[in-house]
Amino acid sequence: MDTKPLKLSYEVNLEPGEPLVLPPSLVNVGPGHWVVTVEPVDDGSPVTGQASDRDLSSAAFAVVKRDGSQEPFDRNAIASDIVRACAGIAVQPEAISGLVENIEERLLRRNARHVKAEDISDMILGGLQELSDAAYIRYALGQREL
Repeated sequence: MDTKPLKLSYEVNLEPGEPLVLPPSLVNVGPGHWVVTVEPVDDGSPVTGQASDRDLSSAAFAVVKRDGSQEPFDRNAIASDIVRACAGIAVQPEAISGLVENIEERLLRRNARHVKAEDISDMILGGLQELSDAAYIRYALGQREL
């Protein structure tokens, strides 16, 4: 599988006193050198800084699997499922990364500590239905087998 780096950006509107919660994708990014930049939209002057591991892990939430077990949310698992469903189908990589980002943002807006795996699967199905009927069917059939 060919991979290429993607630039992810998140736009949020914070009310006075509301904390900035970083997306879980920043929690488990893996080895390497990472820079997180917080940039106000109105004046464009970037403010950069580092967050401690403790600060980042507080943004994570757990996925409750069908058997009741829990594991930390991993956006890469969603991406892998979508890529697998789209294998051999003409779907642009940008559409896949956009779907992953959309699902993650929707989950973050819930502000929940636990999310059911079935809810994530439903979001993936809805997004795949818009991208490709074949990918939708492939993913749906795979979910039925679980």
